[in-house]
Amino acid sequence: MSYPHTDVLSSMRKIAADDYFDAVEVTHIEDPQVREEVKALLDGAYAKCREILERDRDKLELVARFLLEHETMNAAQFQLVYDDPEALKAAGGTES
Repeated sequence: MSYPHTDVLSSMRKIAADDYFDAVEVTHIEDPQVREEVKALLDGAYAKCREILERDRDKLELVARFLLEHETMNAAQFQLVYDDPEALKAAGGTES
């Protein structure tokens, strides 16, 4: 699971910043100090993710409603979610 030629903590820092990892097992880390540092990194990443999801919940719900109606969304339509949600609703027929 680690990156080549790096220690566990350095690998975890890279993994925590990588959008493609969705699960990390830390119980195999033998050094308790490193395990705690890794846990702190993961806890921080989780908190940041939760904050973003809570902050942008209305936007995520708008995206979900749009996708339920249209099944796809292009980049311009997605950008409207942040720039002008009312224009997206009007263009796509998505109800509030």
